[in-house]
Amino acid sequence: GRGLIQAGGGHQRRAWQGINIGQRCTERLRWACAIRLAFIGAQSDKANHDLALSCAPGMPWLMTFAAPHRHPFDPPFDCNRCDRLVAFRDDARQQCPGGFNGAVPSFGDPDAWLLIIGLAPGMQGANRTGRPFTGDYAGDLLYETLLTAGLAEGNYDRRSDDGLQLKGAMITNAVRCVPPQNKPATDEAKACQDYLMQCLDTLATVKVLLCLGKIAHDATLRTLGIRLSAAPFGHAAVHEIGPYTLVDSYHCSRYNTNTGRLTAEMFAEVFEVAKQIRSPELDSGPLSI
Repeated sequence: GRGLIQAGGGHQRRAWQGINIGQRCTERLRWACAIRLAFIGAQSDKANHDLALSCAPGMPWLMTFAAPHRHPFDPPFDCNRCDRLVAFRDDARQQCPGGFNGAVPSFGDPDAWLLIIGLAPGMQGANRTGRPFTGDYAGDLLYETLLTAGLAEGNYDRRSDDGLQLKGAMITNAVRCVPPQNKPATDEAKACQDYLMQCLDTLATVKVLLCLGKIAHDATLRTLGIRLSAAPFGHAAVHEIGPYTLVDSYHCSRYNTNTGRLTAEMFAEVFEVAKQIRSPELDSGPLSI
């Protein structure tokens, strides 16, 4: 290299071009390795994700998701039960290769008394970050409410490595992979039923199920073998189902809050209902919902 640089202008330019090409190739290889390691980290542990970051320090977008913990009752990262969801997830990987783009695991306290059941991962939320309700408006409202209710500690920063921890609560979804237009089909919800059942079987301390939206409500009833007509959905409705008390809430989506269907106050009061079910001695009187 040095001999060519010293030989003259033409050789010097070609030498520098060769060096630049080599640098670009090395950079592309680092990007590819970083993306791959990030996906490996998403399936195993945070150390692999940190290794990915060290491979490409100029890629802060990789920090949009860290390696989420996958519980034994969670589906595998590359769950292939639903053809439509697999195809949509594959398309998402092409369009956003830096995202999580897999079956999203549950998040929270393994000794939870409250299980929050959402609809499905959002494209810009959990599908990107790998943690339920993380990265979009629904998560902003949910985690702010959990922090206020004393069911979480730390800071929520729209990313799965923000250090936020839940206390006494766990969050899961009725459907674990992102669906087109945020609308899973009935058969896709049925395909995930055994994951929810395994979750309930494993979390022996859960007493209260909080369903966010009618799809989550219906999926939970079907999982428990309850007829939908026996426990109709309604905001703040409470149903006794075997060992569980099921509480309903409108979903904390931007659409519901923008239209006034759900307010932050209404959402917070549902969590107070759940807390009073767990500890009725703390009841300070009827809530107006």
